[in-house]
Amino acid sequence: MIVEFLEVAIGQIPLFYQQTLFLFALIGAGIGGYIDLKTTEIPDLVPISMAAVGLIIHGYLAYSLSSINYMIWPVAVALGFLLFGYALYYAGQWGEADVLLLAAVGFLVPYPFLFFAANTLQFAWPFLYLVNTFIVGGAYSLIYAGILSYNTKGFTKRYFDDVKSHTKELKKIIAASAFGFLVLLLIIFRIFSVSAVRAKEMIETQILVFVLFVIVIFFFYRFAFVVDNFCFRKKVRVDDLKEGDVLAEDMVIGKAKYSSKLFIGLEKTDIEKIIKANPKKQVWIKEGIRYGPTFFITLVTMWLFGDVLFLIMGIM
Repeated sequence: MIVEFLEVAIGQIPLFYQQTLFLFALIGAGIGGYIDLKTTEIPDLVPISMAAVGLIIHGYLAYSLSSINYMIWPVAVALGFLLFGYALYYAGQWGEADVLLLAAVGFLVPYPFLFFAANTLQFAWPFLYLVNTFIVGGAYSLIYAGILSYNTKGFTKRYFDDVKSHTKELKKIIAASAFGFLVLLLIIFRIFSVSAVRAKEMIETQILVFVLFVIVIFFFYRFAFVVDNFCFRKKVRVDDLKEGDVLAEDMVIGKAKYSSKLFIGLEKTDIEKIIKANPKKQVWIKEGIRYGPTFFITLVTMWLFGDVLFLIMGIM
């Protein structure tokens, strides 16, 4: 029923309302992303305002087009994004503001509009938007981390010291992975009856490429580790803590437990408890990549160029 509805739904929505929904999604995601970059916090007013606009327009469409599905589908997409986002939130990967902004975008743009570069696969749109968010977010995060590390004093020395201290580990990884890859190749050659000469040629080239790949991944992993533990953490006095700060160390104050594994910002009452228990102590706090702009960039990219995943795969 939903699939059949989506096949005709977009064509029945007047272009003005499609453009209005998209415009508010674009403005809201853009404002949220900008504020996130400037302050690390996205005010609740941003996603709430986006949701209010979506509620009015989707409600009107459901009434004027005599189909409750025009309200049910956007709500379902928003709830799906909320569940997915909060799973990442409690896994310590996203901030709560990111979750709410994602859900608001999904509520306003629950399917690809007619003026999008690719407006097919309406039913799969929410999934494709999420996938594209991670593709765009991966590139954005890499650039963000690169700029941050460049601007962080002492990062280069810290990074090379870290790599040097893990040289033995790298050798073990190369040896183990190369051996495992060799065994896999031999099994494949055996199954497909590859000649000894051909097998030797393939092993020499494939092993080299694989080892180089492992080395690149190792250096990238150490880079990400140092960025997370050096650039994204700083020590502050407890009386300098502010609402929204995230602890980088576990703390237990009375019956209250604060876990550094959750990217949950401190509230005013939490700060008061910490100051009272440790009036002169310093604590480590952490920041993450300010992920808010990703939702705006992904929306613009899919509007102008279509599905990034399909473009990479050469499908569209």
